[in-house]
Amino acid sequence: MNSGQHRIYSYLINEILEGRLAYNSRIEPEIELGKRLGTTRMNAHRAIKHLEKRGIVSRDRHDGTIVKRRITASVARELRSDLAGRVGVVHSRNRYEFLHWNEALVKNLQSELKDTGLTLEDVNMEHVSTREQLKSELKRLTDSGFSAIILSLRGNEDSFFMDNADILFQYHRNIFVYQSGAENWHELPFHTVTVNLFSEGRIAAEYLAELGCEHIAYCSPVDDEREWSRERWMGLEFGLRRCFDGKVEAERWTGLENIYSQFTAEGKKHVLVGRNDKTAVDIIEFFRERGLTLGKDFCIMSFDDDVRYRDYELTTIAPPHEEIGRNLGELISKYAGVSPDGGTTCYLKVDSRMIKRKSL
Repeated sequence: MNSGQHRIYSYLINEILEGRLAYNSRIEPEIELGKRLGTTRMNAHRAIKHLEKRGIVSRDRHDGTIVKRRITASVARELRSDLAGRVGVVHSRNRYEFLHWNEALVKNLQSELKDTGLTLEDVNMEHVSTREQLKSELKRLTDSGFSAIILSLRGNEDSFFMDNADILFQYHRNIFVYQSGAENWHELPFHTVTVNLFSEGRIAAEYLAELGCEHIAYCSPVDDEREWSRERWMGLEFGLRRCFDGKVEAERWTGLENIYSQFTAEGKKHVLVGRNDKTAVDIIEFFRERGLTLGKDFCIMSFDDDVRYRDYELTTIAPPHEEIGRNLGELISKYAGVSPDGGTTCYLKVDSRMIKRKSL
């Protein structure tokens, strides 16, 4: 909702909560409502449409707009949450959350929310570890007035929230998820923005093909099957098949000692792709200790744009945090207050971007 729609929406909710618009009461015509509150008939129409989606009012060509829902204590609590203007952020318990929830994302998210009178506020749930504690905390948040809650999710440390998604769904209507793509959480009943990790591998393949690289090795420190690494590898593999018509395939090397041995044994001709920036830096340091120089003896690229390793000038692929902040803000502005079983539940995968530096 824009500011005009939000003004009318807030006014009508207050009138309903205060009893001035009781059950079966008729709401004044849209053109009069918009004029009286200093905005347009279209804004009045969309604000009332929002109430209709919530099941608060019904509209009829002959009878006009009627309050059709009795306001129970739980409905009143939900409506007050709509007016609170606060969006709570529950942060990931994963220590690498800074890679996907950063200043650029927050700045653009706040900018989008500002237009509808919403502000961000951190919510501490570090102590919550049982279903009963989660119920109690969500009831407190709803009672204190939060229009929406954002879950910032990254890894296994956050599985508690996903294992108890039914409680989240029960106690708050407006749950929005931003996840890094590190876990396969796509069957949630919440509006979700996530990172397309498969596309990161594909983007890497397209860039390597553009450079004419035909000897490529995807490198991991250990032989694991983490979802995020598997997605990147699959994107790289599929992307190379498309770019080279199936004639070039990436190898998969594991372990620093083995990566070094295979690289030197095969004539130092491979371009290395680290599964993330940390892996790339570990390889650079390992090779340096053995007399190999980045840029002269080997080239490497990776993923994440980890701020801790900027000095290494890594060519990397990372999410467009500004765009993600805007996407998340637009979802909240559009769908907060709309019953999740009364419309569309959005699942948005955002492609990452190539950041070219000196390592390749």
